[in-house]
Amino acid sequence: SNAKVSQDIISMMRKRMVIKYRTIPIQKTATSITLATYDPSVKEYADEIKKNLNKQVEIILTNLKSWKKLYGSVVETVDELLD
Repeated sequence: SNAKVSQDIISMMRKRMVIKYRTIPIQKTATSITLATYDPSVKEYADEIKKNLNKQVEIILTNLKSWKKLYGSVVETVDELLD
């Protein structure tokens, strides 16, 4: 789907994590976060990501084209640029 994902959801994950895990946050609830990826093997990292984000994690598969479109909204935070 081409639903617009809000910037505050996308920015829940730092850009370097997005790159490392090939996942982008697209939805969140009080307790969980839904991540989009184009790579099915990412599911192996679900526990690691869960620890990092401190939320339950659901990983959904999308195609690379949709993922790239989402990735265009991922910005680097100032503190990431500094460290």
